[in-house]
Formats: sequence, structure tokens, C-alpha cells
Amino acid sequence: MKAADQLRLAAVARTVAANAAANTAEVSNAAVSKAATGNAADEVNARPAAETRAAEEARLAAAVSAVQLQHLAVEAKADQKARVAGAAARAAEHMEQPVAAAATRADASHPGRKPRGTEAPGEGAADDLKLIKGIGPRNEKACNALGITQFRQIADWTPDEAIWVGHELAFPGRVEREHWIAQARLLAAGVETEHSRAVKSGAITIDDQADEPLDPATAEMLGESLPEQAAPIDGERKHPGRRPPGLATALRKPDDLKRIRGIGPRNAGRLHELGIWHFAQVAAWTDENVKWVGSYLASSGRIQRDNWVAQARELAAGQETDKEIDKENNKASSRRAAGKVAAPKDDGLPEEGSVQPPE
Repeated sequence: MKAADQLRLAAVARTVAANAAANTAEVSNAAVSKAATGNAADEVNARPAAETRAAEEARLAAAVSAVQLQHLAVEAKADQKARVAGAAARAAEHMEQPVAAAATRADASHPGRKPRGTEAPGEGAADDLKLIKGIGPRNEKACNALGITQFRQIADWTPDEAIWVGHELAFPGRVEREHWIAQARLLAAGVETEHSRAVKSGAITIDDQADEPLDPATAEMLGESLPEQAAPIDGERKHPGRRPPGLATALRKPDDLKRIRGIGPRNAGRLHELGIWHFAQVAAWTDENVKWVGSYLASSGRIQRDNWVAQARELAAGQETDKEIDKENNKASSRRAAGKVAAPKDDGLPEEGSVQPPE
């Protein structure tokens, strides 16, 4: 029952009680009046019965009023509990997202846009971001906290994302001025920079000073020292995956990509068009790069079947591939079969012109 209805019933009960009391008074006054006119005896006898009825009506009205008030109290208590529970639920709902709300406010406080893919770091092991000039231990830690752990993630930053990261690191414009993206593209493509070579060789020690901003002259010299990136090609976006970074020209004499099983003159030429000149570049391809190149060469699956990336890794390390080992073995076998060379001592055959001991 609603509280408003309960209040109305209580009011009715009080009205009934008041009317009963008024009836009692009226009966009493009538009895006195009639007694004065000569009928006092009859009215005196009738008065106790009327008073009894009035008292009973008043008692019943009071009981009804008490019951209604009790109901009101119970419902009021229930309403109060419901209001408290609702307030608690709303408070809990607001408390479930404090971190997300804070992050949203933090994101909104920076111009530009937070880099994509930071919620799920990329495939493979983390790269040593300190190979990028301008990133030391502190800046690397800040990038890792954003989910930036690989060169290719930095290589994919848009201008807006570079602006956001600069503000997040409390040094706007630094990413662009120090060519972080260009450096990351080269390193992601397996191409060493002067800085990365110096770090790996131990000529440069990375410490907290590596986090300090570069002066304008040093930043300009860094940009001039970086190899030129390969230009985009027509229809680049129609292929699935991601195009591997390329170089406008080879860093030195181009490697002979035909040493990789599955790459002939035509494929080598098309890879050169992409700016792929060196084994190290192929060795750095990701699964997304392999997918893109396979589509571009119209030979989907061949790169994986022939394992170009593993072959390139061996060649970049100065090793021979299985293709070359097989080729050399075949050449040696052909020459031995033609009698042009002696058989090796350990193959179980006597050397040409040797004398066998008597058995």
C-alpha cells in the first residue's frame, strides 16, 4: 500500500473517532434536555447504551489508526533502505571505472592522438628501443609503459601520434625533431644506423644522458645521416599485411638476393623496386611483411614454403644456405664423376693413382 493511501486511511480513522465522540456528547446533552421536560427517567436509562456504542466506535477507530500508522512506518523504513541501496549501487558503478576515466582525462589533456595498438604489444620479442638516438633508459621505460616495445610500432606512428607522445614525455616536438620514426623504420627493416652500430659495438655507452634532448645541430646531422626511405608504390594499400620498409638506394653493394632459394632474377628485380637490397632487410620481415610481399609478388605462400626469412638470416650472418650447400655438393659430385678431381679421402674411395695395400 502506498504511503499516500495510508495517510488518507489514517485521516478517515481519526474522523470516525471524532464523530463518535461528538455523538456521545450529543446523546448526553439530549438526555439532560429531555429529563428537564419530564422524560428524564427514560433518557437516563438509554444514555449508558449510547455511550457504550460510542466508546466502542472510538476504540475501533483508534485501532484502525494504529494499524495504519504501523504500516506507514514499515513502508517508510523499506523506502529508506531502497534509497540507501540505490545510492550504494550508483556509487559502486561510478567507482568501477576510475582508472579508465582518469586515462580518458589524461588522453584528452594532450593534443594529437594516443598511438594505436598500445593495449596489445606487437608480436615477437621486445626490441631494444635505446638503439634509437634520443631514447635512453627513462624514455624506453616510458614507452614500454604505453605498450610501445618494438621498432615497428614507432615506425607506424602518424604525425598526430608523434605529437601526443611528445606531450606525454613532457617534451613536445622531440619525436619529430630527433627523427624517432625514421630511425625506427630503418631498424625495423633490419638496417643499422650509425647510432645503433655504435651502441652495439660498445663505442657508445647508454646511460641517463641518453635521455637528454639533442641540440638542434646534432638533430639536424642525425637526420642527414639517415638513409633515404623508399617511395610509395601504386596500389600499395590493396595488398593484405604491411609493406616492409625499404631504402631508396642500397647502403653499399647490393646483396645477391638470388642466393635465397625461391628468388630468381624477376623476383630480385621486383624486390629492388620495393627498396629491398640486403639480406638483413629480408631477415627482419614480420609475418605481416611476408603476407604483403607474397601478395605483391603474386606468389602467396611461397615465402613461407621456401623460408626466405630464415635463409636471409643465415646469409646476413655470413653463413651459407642449404641451397648453396646443395649446389656446391652437386658441383663437386659432377666434377668427381667426370674424373676432374680426386675423391675425398674420407668418402670410402681410394685417391686417384693410389696403390692399394695387399690384403
